[in-house]
Amino acid sequence: ACLENRASEAVAWDNRFHENILHAAGNEYLEDFSRVMILHIQRIKYHYFQFDQLRCTSARHHREILDALESRDAELAQQRLRNHWLYVMKRSIEDVMAEDVPPKK
Repeated sequence: ACLENRASEAVAWDNRFHENILHAAGNEYLEDFSRVMILHIQRIKYHYFQFDQLRCTSARHHREILDALESRDAELAQQRLRNHWLYVMKRSIEDVMAEDVPPKK
């Protein structure tokens, strides 16, 4: 989906990825809280996944997170999850801010 410019499908797979990690954590409070949060960030996701580079970067980040989880390296997985989240938020904010800047006269 990321490589074939299918943004809606990429968002759906992204949601499944994050839901699976939350479910594996076994923390009902975290799952409930995340369901509420996802409603607020869906718009950002749809914006983010419109760009080929960002979709592919997200897929690469997810692979790196899975690799850390599969190797049972909790510290590395935590670091990669945090870095992924911060990267997505930073890029999304930068893109939104760039769109909100009025043209120079």
